[in-house]
Amino acid sequence: MFKVYDSLVERQRAKERSDGYFLLTMAFLTAVMWVIMALNYFVFLSVRVQGPSMQPTLYTGDVLMVNRLKSIDKGSIIVIQGEKEYWLIKRVIATEGDVIEYGADEYVYINGKKYVDEFGSAKYTGHGGTFERTVVGKNEIFYLGDNRLNSSDSRDYGTCKVSQVVGVVENWSVEHKILKKIMFWV
Repeated sequence: MFKVYDSLVERQRAKERSDGYFLLTMAFLTAVMWVIMALNYFVFLSVRVQGPSMQPTLYTGDVLMVNRLKSIDKGSIIVIQGEKEYWLIKRVIATEGDVIEYGADEYVYINGKKYVDEFGSAKYTGHGGTFERTVVGKNEIFYLGDNRLNSSDSRDYGTCKVSQVVGVVENWSVEHKILKKIMFWV
C-alpha cells in the first residue's frame, strides 16, 4: 500500500527547517564577527609605519599587527603613545633598573657594557643637547630606532612609562620583504 503525503505540509516543514538553518547560520556569523571586532579592539591593532627611523627592519608603508597584551622585553619592537599627535615605533633596549651611559667614544653603554646590535651602534652623535647618565626607573623603558642616525628616541625624549606603550609588534608581521615580493608578482 502507498502512503500519500500532503505536499503542502511537507513543503511548509522543509521551509521552516531551511529558515531555521539560515537564522542559526546568521547568528553564528554575527557572533564570529563580534569576537573578531573585540579581538581587533582589545587585543590586536594594526598600524602603518611612517618614516625612516626603523629602517632596515621597517619601511614606510609597512602594516604591522600590534599585540596589546604581549609583555615588553628587551629587543621588542613597540608602539608608544606620546605627547604628540602620532605614535612612535621603536625597539626596547633597556628596562627597569638598567643604567644607560654614553662613553667618550659616543656609544651607548648598558650596565657598563657597550650596546651593539645588528642595526649598528647607538651613537649619541647627531642628537643635540647633552646626555646624562640615566637609570631606567620603575615601570619605564629606554628605546631606540633601528636607524640610529635618523631617529628621535630616548636619546632625545628620555625614558617612557610602560603605560605609554600601546603594544608589542608581533614578530610575524615584520616580514615586509616577503610580502613585497608577493605583492610584486600579484
